Amino acid sequence: MEIKLKKPTEILSSPRNDGGEAVASAKTVDGGVAFVRWDPLTKSWSIDNDLTAGDVLTLPPVPEKMFIDINLEKWIKEGAELADQLELTKLKIKHETYLKNKKEE
Repeated sequence: MEIKLKKPTEILSSPRNDGGEAVASAKTVDGGVAFVRWDPLTKSWSIDNDLTAGDVLTLPPVPEKMFIDINLEKWIKEGAELADQLELTKLKIKHETYLKNKKEE
């Protein structure tokens, strides 16, 4: 059975520095845990089958710049999702108002 990460990825541990690359633990779809590595090119986490709990727990923390870059991407995605939700809500309200006004005519 293929292990899949929850979407959006839910990181369970603070990112650690593995030779200049961020690694962490993350929730899987089946409720388990997988060890993941940050890919700065795709701006996403992916499962790294070579990582162990010991690796993730004993490595030093990521540098502050790397931590900001990782979290900035998360905040950008969350902001875009919130903006989309707001626009949909505004359209729904306009449509409901239009329908209400049309009935009153």
